[in-house]
Formats: sequence, C-alpha cells, structure tokens
Amino acid sequence: MSRIDLEEVLKTAKQLNAEEQLQLISELTQSLRLTLKKTSKHKLMDLSGVGAELWRKVDVDGYLNKERDSWD
Repeated sequence: MSRIDLEEVLKTAKQLNAEEQLQLISELTQSLRLTLKKTSKHKLMDLSGVGAELWRKVDVDGYLNKERDSWD
C-alpha cells in the first residue's frame, strides 16, 4: 500500500468547492475523534480518588471558607 502525499491531498482539496471542503473537514474531524477515542487509555473517572491522601488532614469547610474569602 502506498502512502498518500499530504501535498497531493491538499492540492486536491483546494479544487473542491466551499461546501465540499466543509464536508471534508467534518468527515476528517469525525474520523479523528473516533481514532482518538479508541486510542485513549484514560477516562476522566479514572482520576476519581487520585490525591485523596493529600486531603485527609484538611478541614474541608475551613479550606472552602478560606478560598471563598480570597475571592473578595
């Protein structure tokens, strides 16, 4: 299988009308999103509990009040 040259692809894409170019961008974006989703090793929920040991001795109400007071 031969590798497609990026310059060639861009040259061809420039020959498309504006609507076709937008459709191409949309389809490339969709394809990339699916690829990234498949290759993603971590999910946001994987972070649940990370750093919990740092907060064990912290008075949560005191910390929040201190932070809120800093907003003024």
